[in-house]
Amino acid sequence: MTRNLKAAWLDGTKAFCEVPFASDWNTRTPNGDTIEDTFFGVATTWDDIALWCFSNLTKGAPVLIEGRLQHAKIGTSAAKGHGKTRILVTRIQLLDEPETREMT
Repeated sequence: MTRNLKAAWLDGTKAFCEVPFASDWNTRTPNGDTIEDTFFGVATTWDDIALWCFSNLTKGAPVLIEGRLQHAKIGTSAAKGHGKTRILVTRIQLLDEPETREMT
């Protein structure tokens, strides 16, 4: 996690939590150079998973996130190519605990 969580109750009945994250990877250019890149994103959780995240996660916590990708275009012009990709979480696991805790 890269920042603090954003949590809320929608209509007073549905728990919602956004988990900001970063993912690093290395790629090679055609001439063999290695380039490190970072993707910053948001994982969206609902209901029981949202409550678990709010109770158990803090900034800097290593987590494993499973879910499906959702991409939304931002702005009025599709030609600009701006958008936001998020993960709709189906499972999240805290990785730094001796007894691994997870929520599905």
